[in-house]
Amino acid sequence: MNESVDETALHPPSKHVPSNSPATSAPIYIRCRGAEEYVAITSEALPTNPYDVIQLLKVETASRSTWHAVASAYFRSCDWSSGITVLEQAATDDVDNMLSGEDTITRLDILAALGGAYVMQAEKSFSPEQRRELLRKAGDVFARAENFDMDYPAVWTARGWAELHGGKIGTTTWFDHAMANGLVLGAIGLAALVLNKPAKDKDPVSLLTSALRSNLCPPGVWTGLAYALYRDNALKHAREVAKRAIAAVRDSPEEERLEALYVLALVEIADRAPSCPEVLAYILSEAFQIGGDGDPRFLCIAAHFHFSGGYFEKGEVFARRAVKLADGLPGHSVGHLFGGFKSAVKAEALFQHGRILHHMHRIPDAIHAFEQAKKLEGRVNPGVFLRLGMLKLSSESKEDEAVAQDCLERVLKIDDRCAIAKRSLGVMLGRRILVRLQRGKARGGEIYERAVTLLRKGIATDGGEQDVSALLVLAGLVEEYHPQEAVESYRKAIETLGKDDVDPEIWNNLSSLLARLGRFEEALEVSKNIDDSTASENRTIAYNRARLKELSGDTEGAVEIYKSISKDDPHSKEALVRLAVISISKSEGFEEAEQQLLEAMNDRYTRPTAIAHLSNLYLKQGEKDHTKYKKAQDLLEKHRSECDYLALSFAGFMHRFLNDLVPERRSRFLTNYIGAPLVSLLKRNIRNASAANGAGVYFAENKMFNEARDAFQVAASSLSPEQAARVNLAHTHVMLGNHEIRESIRQNGRPSARAVTNARTLYEQANKLYCDALENISDSNSPRELRNRCELLLYSSWALFEARQFRASADKLQQLADLQPSSAVVRFNLGYALLEAAAERATVYSTRLGELERAKTEFEQSRAALQKAVMFASPHREPLTQTRLSVSSTQTLERYVRQQAKKHDVNVRNARIRAEDREREFKEKAALVEQMKKKEEERKREEEAKQRQKQEELVKAFNESIAKQKRIMQEEEEQRRREKEEEEADQVSGEENGESKPKTKRRRRRKEKDREETKEDTKRRGSGKRKAKTLTKATRSNDSSSEYSDIDVERQGNNSAPDSDRGDGSNNDQKAEKARPTKRRKVASSDEEDDITDN
Repeated sequence: MNESVDETALHPPSKHVPSNSPATSAPIYIRCRGAEEYVAITSEALPTNPYDVIQLLKVETASRSTWHAVASAYFRSCDWSSGITVLEQAATDDVDNMLSGEDTITRLDILAALGGAYVMQAEKSFSPEQRRELLRKAGDVFARAENFDMDYPAVWTARGWAELHGGKIGTTTWFDHAMANGLVLGAIGLAALVLNKPAKDKDPVSLLTSALRSNLCPPGVWTGLAYALYRDNALKHAREVAKRAIAAVRDSPEEERLEALYVLALVEIADRAPSCPEVLAYILSEAFQIGGDGDPRFLCIAAHFHFSGGYFEKGEVFARRAVKLADGLPGHSVGHLFGGFKSAVKAEALFQHGRILHHMHRIPDAIHAFEQAKKLEGRVNPGVFLRLGMLKLSSESKEDEAVAQDCLERVLKIDDRCAIAKRSLGVMLGRRILVRLQRGKARGGEIYERAVTLLRKGIATDGGEQDVSALLVLAGLVEEYHPQEAVESYRKAIETLGKDDVDPEIWNNLSSLLARLGRFEEALEVSKNIDDSTASENRTIAYNRARLKELSGDTEGAVEIYKSISKDDPHSKEALVRLAVISISKSEGFEEAEQQLLEAMNDRYTRPTAIAHLSNLYLKQGEKDHTKYKKAQDLLEKHRSECDYLALSFAGFMHRFLNDLVPERRSRFLTNYIGAPLVSLLKRNIRNASAANGAGVYFAENKMFNEARDAFQVAASSLSPEQAARVNLAHTHVMLGNHEIRESIRQNGRPSARAVTNARTLYEQANKLYCDALENISDSNSPRELRNRCELLLYSSWALFEARQFRASADKLQQLADLQPSSAVVRFNLGYALLEAAAERATVYSTRLGELERAKTEFEQSRAALQKAVMFASPHREPLTQTRLSVSSTQTLERYVRQQAKKHDVNVRNARIRAEDREREFKEKAALVEQMKKKEEERKREEEAKQRQKQEELVKAFNESIAKQKRIMQEEEEQRRREKEEEEADQVSGEENGESKPKTKRRRRRKEKDREETKEDTKRRGSGKRKAKTLTKATRSNDSSSEYSDIDVERQGNNSAPDSDRGDGSNNDQKAEKARPTKRRKVASSDEEDDITDN
């Protein structure tokens, strides 16, 4: 958590949801009784004395809605007492009797508004007695309303607000009842309730969003929604909604406008956008114009604004004024987030004042302000505890340290994301642990783990990589557990400080840590950053620089510094011990070295190391004088009980002679002089890694591999694990795997699948440990590092070979052969691993030519490696493996490889022939498939061409049919037109001749002639089509032999003429003539239209 985020998390608005006030102040029209005239009153023209307008309302018998509108106008003009007076008069019995004809709803609205006005006045009251009296009046009004109607939702919401402002946050259920009945104000009230007391099953954002969908929603709901989004940390949406709220309440009372501006300020401060200063300046300007300069909340924002800009004097003025105004605020609870209006605002003001005083270096005044804020009831800004904790942390008093820890713990309890609190608390706990470590206490425990966790999390976020104190404390804590992490912490601290401002102790600690990791050259470069003058004055730094020179091979420079230290500080014996060690390593100056070590034995700090190195001196001299061995043994045996270091030295000394003893004596020797002391050490201190490693060696020598594994695991998992312990643990895994296989063979005659799986798992674990040890070896080319790398490569290849991963084993051995090119044993092992890899590949992949060829290559490489092994063979022991190579066995193996390679050549030739046959068959099949594909494609193309041709023919036929239909329609239209003209002409001629009926015989004959021509034309054009045939059949009017025509004509005749006229020939002709359209109607619509016209 960023400090600025928590410090500026100001208290929320005093009213989450503003009152229901209209957006515009329209005139109020009072109708004159007995006339069609009105009296208009605006909010600006309201009388100062409310009884003037009350008298008018009574005289004109105004409706209750008019009374309500007048009261609302007074409320909008912030004249709450006049508005309440109007509502009180509207609720009297006289007005009720005067307006007895109105419904009960208007009366309930008046009572609900009056009760709500009492509640709002109670919120503004400074007197507790007056506040209680107003809330009592509100309760009486609500009870009176419930006497008229207990189920009126508006009364429910008003009573809910009364209980909310009365502090009954957890008991009120009126909002739930109102919301269940679909009342918008119920959702708004429930949202305000949830904002003050969060509930899992209710979301204030959803409630307010649903309220905004209603047309009756007050504009102040936008402010409540913006605050709810701010509480949910949805700052982007909260900003947009807050701006919308400011626009929505532009014409509302000043209180609602201030609330909207305040919520936007909260969002901007929490978001810390680049535009925050400009937005805050605008908010303060707008707020101060409408009375915000008297609101301590906006004064706190002004203090924060000037504090962020670096204007501490101006900010201090605003903060001091905010504290003064907060003291005069009402002390009652308004159901808000921090539990009390006065305490929350005052705590915020004190916090702003305290942090400004802190930056003005007025520390006592700042502490006083923070302590005052801490004593206030309710939830206080966590920045108060954070600042107070940091101030107390800088003090050396134990009481102040306890207060600091308590404050930081409270900050993390309120906000567990505060990175500054995590770092501060981690630094405090870490310093305690470092002091304990200097006193010889053990590292670890719950406090240690918590300190490291706090520092890691605090450094990882919110600019923690720039906190030098946290970085240095973390490095000091984890340098034993995670040395690489400690190195990175030291480097980050140095980078933050700059090389010129780094304390020499930091350079010294980093240099020592790098030396422990074996990075001597890098450590020496780091040590050079310390001035020579500082190094000469500081004995610890000078000693460490000499050790680095010694480890990097510059023994002459190291001896010079050691002598200088001994000369300047005769009481310092560490330098004498190192001078003696250098002399022993050079095999010169034994007498002087012995005197130096004897002198160092007189100092209690250097006595153990001096005794151990003196025994090594006697061993070195024992190569020429065997009596010195006894002297070394007596020296260690005499002092082994003084400390664990000497006990381990004695066990190590005795282990050197173990292989030279006969088995019986060796067993007793191992138990009495090695096992017993090591077990005793472990009993005293189970965390002693060296003792655990020695005990593991003891168990391994006695073939107790399970016990050895447990001991090595203890040593490898200790706080400062030794490299040898991990390597020994890997050796034990290999031995356990071999033991698993042997036991399975002994019981079953062959290794079982389970035994093979378990053994392979152990081998793979051993290889992993060897590889981890390889990664920890430095990249320097010193003989020691080179030998260690070669040994680990050999061990890793051994584990892989036992796991039957022959190819991987050969790769490791090839790396080793590159480092030891003249080692005969390495070449032999490489050849043997390649032989096994080739044989396995040839067996598993006997049908794959590529793998067989790779196997052939491996056979050739195996044979070449064995030939080199014979060439490099020598009678003396190998320096790496301490074994002799049998030349005859190697030559025998080489001949075996040559025979296997010849047999494999035959397999390769056969596989190549089979591969060629398969390739030829594959090509033939591919050619056949390709030919079939081409035929199939050709067939598809032909079918597609036929389909296209058929489709084109169909389209052509369809177009011709359409054209034919159009032509026929045109001809029929022309025929009808001519017939119509002829009928008109016949009608005229008939009228001129005096005939009552027009002559139609000539026209009928002409029509029959036209039909005959049409019939013949149809036969010629489409005699092969079914539709045309039907048309021809239907238009054959003279075909009396057709059964269909006879039946149809008979049916038409029966339906169109009476039975008495059936014998008349003329009537029969007329019946036949009338029947023809029916026949044609079933065939063609064009003929049907002609016949209908004729008839």
